Amino acid sequence: MENLVQLDSAYLVADDSTLDQPDGPHIELVIGHWPAKHRAVVEGIHLITLRWTDGDLSIPVD
Repeated sequence: MENLVQLDSAYLVADDSTLDQPDGPHIELVIGHWPAKHRAVVEGIHLITLRWTDGDLSIPVD
C-alpha cells in the first residue's frame, strides 16, 4: 500500500450527516439532531465518515 500513495499530497476528508428516521422513537440509537438541512431538531442517526484522497484515488478510512 505504501507504494500506491503519496502522503505529502493527500487529504483526509471528514463528513457528518444526519440520516432522518421518522420512526425515531422505535429505532435503537436514534436521537434528536440539528442538521443544517432542516434547521430544526429531527430524529435521526448521526453518521460521521472519514475518507483519504489524493485527488485521483479515494480510500474509506472508517
